Amino acid sequence: MERHIQRFLNKVSFVSFTIATLILVFLFLQTPETCIPPNAPIKPHLRFPKSTCDSSPRHYLPLPKKNARLWSSKTWINQVSSFTQFFTQLYHIGILMNHSKVLCVSAGAGHEVMALSKMGIEDVTGVELIESLPLVSRADPLNLPFFDGSFDIAFSGHFAEALYPSRYAEEMERTVRKGGVCVVVVDACGNEEVKEIVRLFKRHRDRNMGSSLEAKSLTKAVVPSTLIENPSPGNLQSTRLALHVNKDGSSCWVYVASGCNIYKLQILLEDSWLSKGKEGLLIPEQAEVIDCMLVKRCPHRSEIQSVVLAEIESTGYLVLGSVDAYGHLIVSKLDASGKDVDRITYSVLPQDSGVGEGSWSGLCFSPIQWSMAAVARSFCKSVDVYDQDIHLRTLRTLWYPSSLNFIQNLGQGSETSTLAITEGCQLSIWDLRMKENGGCVHRICGSIGDIFYAVCSSSTGNIAVGGADRTVTIYDPRRWAAISRWVHCSKYEITGLAFSSLDSNYIYVQGVDYEVFCGQWQESSKVFSFRGDSNWLGFSKIAIPCCYVLFILSKLTKLSFVFGLCDIGLNGSVRTGIYLADGVIRVASSWLTLWLNEI
Repeated sequence: MERHIQRFLNKVSFVSFTIATLILVFLFLQTPETCIPPNAPIKPHLRFPKSTCDSSPRHYLPLPKKNARLWSSKTWINQVSSFTQFFTQLYHIGILMNHSKVLCVSAGAGHEVMALSKMGIEDVTGVELIESLPLVSRADPLNLPFFDGSFDIAFSGHFAEALYPSRYAEEMERTVRKGGVCVVVVDACGNEEVKEIVRLFKRHRDRNMGSSLEAKSLTKAVVPSTLIENPSPGNLQSTRLALHVNKDGSSCWVYVASGCNIYKLQILLEDSWLSKGKEGLLIPEQAEVIDCMLVKRCPHRSEIQSVVLAEIESTGYLVLGSVDAYGHLIVSKLDASGKDVDRITYSVLPQDSGVGEGSWSGLCFSPIQWSMAAVARSFCKSVDVYDQDIHLRTLRTLWYPSSLNFIQNLGQGSETSTLAITEGCQLSIWDLRMKENGGCVHRICGSIGDIFYAVCSSSTGNIAVGGADRTVTIYDPRRWAAISRWVHCSKYEITGLAFSSLDSNYIYVQGVDYEVFCGQWQESSKVFSFRGDSNWLGFSKIAIPCCYVLFILSKLTKLSFVFGLCDIGLNGSVRTGIYLADGVIRVASSWLTLWLNEI
């Protein structure tokens, strides 16, 4: 039985082997047929078929046709338009010219290259790791294939994406000639991040750069006599003026306190020729008062001593605060045009209900939390701190307070809780979070008998004081030591101080001798000065946020632009200060000019 089964299996195997062999021979001899005729012409635009029966065409576009489709898309047009607007600003301030040789590093698909070409720039080169002809060529941004000093301007819109930023910046500087410019675009960031970016450009850092703050114009506007019949006389503490400049910088609103009321004037700001007289003193030009009115709100019962105007960046509203001789505080929330917002005005009486003799009273708002205000009363030797109409605490000073200011940029996020107060010949520092010693954390004594009348703080945290000794002293709050003294910079007592918002190495000084000057406190040298003919009634300074600043963060929409220069001079941002003296308003503007020596 087993023998028959074995024979049967052998026969089945032989038959299967024979059938498989015949099938393979048949397939080998059979010619395959396709859906494409053998005599069909070869078309280069047809892609390789997926199978023998796939004859669908391959969508291959020539480079000119592909670029035409890409450049006509809405996204491409919008991005090119954005770059065009940015480069137009560089063109207006003199950085970019038609004959400039521009290098665009990490140019991507070439949006910035096309924007520059459409503006009429003759020589534009774009490089990227992956080429995108004809706008962008292939090159390594960390090893650019160009000679030193081959371009006038090096631009990069993707600096933050660089793997090695220091090498990236070094290559950009290497390819730029002496007197050229490096421009990079980064996301919105703070001053510390901007400084880190600036440090990467070593050629700029190694240059012996001399910067000076120069006056641009000086304007004089006369207050109509029908507005203020009997203006308040000048005071030693000139704190009866506040200022707000319109966004376009064409005009400004001036709030003047006289008697028990506050008056508002709109003054036209126009560029004018700067004239100088003897000893380099600036001569003012006449300006026009466009509008003037009485601020309609609850009046004070005694003479107003201080007026402060703060701006709320998140909402664009203004906060106008005033305090009278008895410490009565009135705060109004205004819109950009100066109108009361929803009639939100609150009034706070002093803790002693104004009993006693009236004296000078000072006011300051927190730079971060506008609802927090501090009111100093000289005769009572006290400083009251409020959160809107809620009284938080009272600080008791040893001497009569003459000036106060919230300290900025301490590096610990305490800008809303630290006060600098001048009292007699002492500068006292107060922490509102502490209860020990009444909140006083430090005292710095000056010369005995020389009273301090003014105090201010810079964006870097330095504190400046001045007074009867005619000396401006700069203190470092991190170690509470004097880092500079500008001795006898004023002819008489110093009653007003303000650091420059553009460069904290410069400071505005106001003296009793009717003089206001700007100087560099580290070098103890004056830059420009102006002298009036009567005591000052107010002293105020504000920035016009409509210009680009060299190596200073300037926010535009969602981006911030940082400019790095190599041996070149550039005009930067405008700063404006307004001073009032017995019914006469004087406007002083200045700009920053940076000069770098060629090597």
